[in-house]
Amino acid sequence: MGVAAASPGGSQAAHGRRRTPGLRAKPEPLVLQKALGDFCVTYEINVYCNQPQGMNRICTDLHRNILDVFNEYGVQIMNNEQVPNANGPCLSKK
Repeated sequence: MGVAAASPGGSQAAHGRRRTPGLRAKPEPLVLQKALGDFCVTYEINVYCNQPQGMNRICTDLHRNILDVFNEYGVQIMNNEQVPNANGPCLSKK
């Protein structure tokens, strides 16, 4: 994910995990900073669940919760085709 401001993105990703039903609290999620690109930082979050048959729903919920946390912090998730908005971040609607 790319962010439009300096941000500890791994922290927000872990916070999104705590909001996601179906994920285990222990072991703690592992958030890795995988790469520094020209326009973004690539993170990987590793979490654990007891319901592998529900992984599609759990992953969808996790992604939605991570996006919500970034929005709450006022951090815009971007891709390399976007440019920062001069009027402030363009956040997703809930």
